[in-house]
Amino acid sequence: MVHFQRTKQGHGRHLNPSRAMAVVLLWLATVAPDAGAQTVLLSDNFNTISGSTWQGNSYYTVSSGVLQCVGPQRSSICELDTIQTFSPPLRISSRMKISGGCNCGVTEIVFGMSGSSAYRAGLYCDGWGLDCAHIAIEEGLSSPTVLLNSPTPGLGCLSWYDVVITWEATRITVQVTGPAPLGSKTVSYDGDFSRPGRIQLFGYDCDGGSAFDWITVESLVSQCTYSLDPSSSSLPAAGASGRSFQVQSSTGCAWTASSNSSWITITGGASGNGSGAVTYNVASNPGPARTGTITAAGQTFTVFQDGGCSYTLSPSSATAPAVGASGSTLQILTSSGCPWSASSNNSWIRGGTSGSGTGVVTFDVAPNAGAARTGTITAAGQTFSVFQDGGCSYTLSPSSASAPAVGASGLTFQILTSTSCAWSASSNNSWITLRGGTSGSGTGVVTFDVAPNSGSARSGTISAGGQTFTVSQASPGPPCRRGDVNGNGSVSALDASLVLQAVVGAIVLDTTQTCAADFNQNGSVTALDASLILQCIVTSTCP
Repeated sequence: MVHFQRTKQGHGRHLNPSRAMAVVLLWLATVAPDAGAQTVLLSDNFNTISGSTWQGNSYYTVSSGVLQCVGPQRSSICELDTIQTFSPPLRISSRMKISGGCNCGVTEIVFGMSGSSAYRAGLYCDGWGLDCAHIAIEEGLSSPTVLLNSPTPGLGCLSWYDVVITWEATRITVQVTGPAPLGSKTVSYDGDFSRPGRIQLFGYDCDGGSAFDWITVESLVSQCTYSLDPSSSSLPAAGASGRSFQVQSSTGCAWTASSNSSWITITGGASGNGSGAVTYNVASNPGPARTGTITAAGQTFTVFQDGGCSYTLSPSSATAPAVGASGSTLQILTSSGCPWSASSNNSWIRGGTSGSGTGVVTFDVAPNAGAARTGTITAAGQTFSVFQDGGCSYTLSPSSASAPAVGASGLTFQILTSTSCAWSASSNNSWITLRGGTSGSGTGVVTFDVAPNSGSARSGTISAGGQTFTVSQASPGPPCRRGDVNGNGSVSALDASLVLQAVVGAIVLDTTQTCAADFNQNGSVTALDASLILQCIVTSTCP
């Protein structure tokens, strides 16, 4: 609030009110202890306007502490205006007195004075009988338009009245307090009064003494400044209680605080004056990260809270057949607003999506020609397992083998299957021994030996890849004498000749002859057997 006090200039001498001269008045602006009001900085020098646009010369002078409109004749006009320009909202308080002579006495404050326009508010009397005072609001300078006229009959004009004019952008309000019958009376007028301008003191009809005892100009715009310390806070999803921040301002500056988010509750400091603390609680957050605010002293305090989303998969796994599956689903259970995404981690599982809140993920499983397999889908950070049955098939090539009575070694067969299809092989008979390819993955070879057979013909098996490989072995047959191919009881060159004939296919030997012809007992008849027969004849070592 700014108060204007009248001070007389004249090198320490009192002014002579009878002198018809312009008197320069100095109005000192002093700041009253009202922290909520902005200081109105005016020039400390008001201009004294000499001369009149109507009759004669007139001016203001100071007489007995009162700013008095004086002039050489009646119906004089006195004006005194400020140098600085004002803008609403403004409150102009004064103590004024209107004259009672001539046709009308006027004591007004003219404000928003710009160019040829202004707003006027104050008091005037009508008639010689001093029988009625009016509270008036007018617009214009030389010929003002009466916007509002509120007469009070029987009210004397020569009394002092306290007048408060509230100048707002959309309303002018005049409150007058004086003697009976007026007492206290308030009038207002709505319109567009946003134009800035100067303030002028106006006195008319000096006969009865239009005068001002004092005047105060007060801005209605608050000069209080506010800041928050800190201006934000980050909190965990679990929430917090008893958190606080400081509103910083000057003493006398009032403020309030309110939460703009349902999950933020103010527990202390909902209002204050000057600096003070605001205490608040933050509820736990079951959903995604969120941001809320508190408005305190017109400032914004921001609360950042971590997300508290949790996710559950239902079910947590699925089993698919080897032929595959389509349209399989899993459900993600979570709170509303909680975001998630789902994607497959295996090429044979197709599907993936994203969403928020509880949702469904649909996926397909491709056919499986191989071994049983396990894949996964990552959904909302959780792992969903997909188990698929194996689709492996196995074929043995050949599926059987025959071995002579004398046995055999290094026999083989092949297991035909898809890549990654695992298998194992094992002998089901003691006289069949595996020596290679007992296990593997994909197509592979099994190697085995067959022990000699001294008994009757026999059959055994090898289990490989779930299939059966059959081994047949002949019996040794009747006893034979080695080298005695013709069975005459002696070994001669003729026996060697029969061996050579059998080797070249000229003759076919029966089982007994074959046994005798296989002199070295290696399971086959060759020219070597014929040579060995001839050697035993020469050396007399034949059996």
